[in-house]
Amino acid sequence: MKKKFNVLIVGFGYWGPILARNFQSSIQFNIYSICDSNTANLNKAKNIYPNSIYCKSFKRALDNPKIDIVVISTPTNTHYKIAKMALYKKKHVFCEKPLSLNLREVKYLINLSKKNKKFLFVDYPFIYSESVSFIKKIIVKKKLGKALIYESIREKAPYRKDTNVIWDLGIHDFSILQYLINKAPIKFEVNTFKTKKNYKSDFANINLYYEKNFSAFIKLNWASPIKIRLIKIYFEKGLLIYDENEGIYKVNVYKKNKRGFNLEFPLINFNETLKIFVNHVGNTLLKANFNNFDYNFSLNLTKTILKITKND
Repeated sequence: MKKKFNVLIVGFGYWGPILARNFQSSIQFNIYSICDSNTANLNKAKNIYPNSIYCKSFKRALDNPKIDIVVISTPTNTHYKIAKMALYKKKHVFCEKPLSLNLREVKYLINLSKKNKKFLFVDYPFIYSESVSFIKKIIVKKKLGKALIYESIREKAPYRKDTNVIWDLGIHDFSILQYLINKAPIKFEVNTFKTKKNYKSDFANINLYYEKNFSAFIKLNWASPIKIRLIKIYFEKGLLIYDENEGIYKVNVYKKNKRGFNLEFPLINFNETLKIFVNHVGNTLLKANFNNFDYNFSLNLTKTILKITKND
């Protein structure tokens, strides 16, 4: 029987329980310990995982030699400190996005993970989704001709005080774009809006311009009462629509013909995206192939978003 990797969950507020559920549902992981400075959060965790070890101090929790991987789901400004300490303790790290808002910190964590031969995962789940993998094949094989325009709308998410809507929602589009075309924009236009006191920007409209006449438009907001996760990609020979909220047919393909468009519903598996990502993490730990691990994905993504948000 393969070894199960022992997981330490740091932070059991909003996203921590969701991460814990996906790690626990995998045959590769065991929720060994949970850490949160909030007593109510710890009590909530104890009701779900009564056999786990509980701790308020992440420093004390990290001292346990049985911990294999640390899953960080805390405010953004704490990510660097916790991840750095975990890597120093020779633990693998899975961190909620964004890893850090500081490029120097991101570089340091990447170099530390390389030095200690530990993996550093960041929660960009959509680049592992079956729908996005399908879209990648469409682009690479040019089944609809050249990709021309990427258009995305992401609306409704819990308000956060530790970052803005671009780092929270927009980072999904930036990670998807980086995965799909593997290039950074050469020019951009950004308009952000702040409608609530004591919060950063909760609305953003972003135009990105890439080489070879490819462009992207991204519309983001936290305030909408309706959850929208919709991507349209316009090609020379058609249109592809990816709606993450759809239950079965998440991807619709419109192929141009003489009378207009022919609509196709490709058969794509629809496993939970985060579940697929967690399984990828487990397989990566088992193989322990550090030479094939893409440490630069987070680095390049951070560089792009920092340029776009430098005035926000």
